[in-house]
Amino acid sequence: QERRQGNAMGVAGFVSRAVFMAASFEVVLTAMTASPSASLLSSWLATNWMFLHAVCGCVCLSLLLVDARPASGASRRCDWLAMVLAAVYCFHQFEEHGFDVFGRRYPFVFHLAKILNCDLALEGGRFLRVTGSCGLDEMTILYINVYSVMGLFLAPLLLPTKWSCCLVLMNATLIFSNAVLFHLLPALVFWEYNPGLVQSALMNAPLSAWALSHLWNRGVCNKAQAAAAFLINGPGQVVQALGPMVLARQQMLSNAGQHAVLFAVMLVLQPATAL
Repeated sequence: QERRQGNAMGVAGFVSRAVFMAASFEVVLTAMTASPSASLLSSWLATNWMFLHAVCGCVCLSLLLVDARPASGASRRCDWLAMVLAAVYCFHQFEEHGFDVFGRRYPFVFHLAKILNCDLALEGGRFLRVTGSCGLDEMTILYINVYSVMGLFLAPLLLPTKWSCCLVLMNATLIFSNAVLFHLLPALVFWEYNPGLVQSALMNAPLSAWALSHLWNRGVCNKAQAAAAFLINGPGQVVQALGPMVLARQQMLSNAGQHAVLFAVMLVLQPATAL
């Protein structure tokens, strides 16, 4: 049993790291290169990234659930939780950006326009394009979901155990807050469906709540770190997610500026808080 679980952890870890590194390399390459081939690749990724994530999520979650318990030992337990949270969130991204429960393509675009009270349009064709007055486009959404969100979720795999476990707790806080603040509460208040609601109710909310309880009971973070995790990923998540978009809409922040802010918050500030 232990050997079987160890093999699953090794394969799932390799797949998660490989997909993360490949996606990050392609996004950085296409963002910095103006050649026609790079533009073609970036457009293809902006149209299809959510399907790649869904496949990755299915593969990784299947391997990790060979034994549906965290592996023994703090390091392997936190690696297991980090990869499970990342894999499950891939399904959330699919419902938001791929197809929702009504079969609508890229429903998040129209939901976001409603939240920001601005105009967004989804142009079809060979590749999808997001246009409008909201201060973002399909590439902004690609960057946010590939290197910011998934980069943060998989960062614990690259850190020493004493820091990685605390970052996993912070990531679980982010997922739980996202499920409650952006999906469950709005659905109850306005009594209507929003993209990502079903996955949040069935997977993100219960899984992240269990992960928070599991990690907190093992003392992986001190009280100050736990408080910071709550402030950054609880109420602060609204500012993180919508703040750069509002500033870009007011022409106070460029697309490059949005990426810089997201990179600083998701891949510098949050991991630093766990140290």
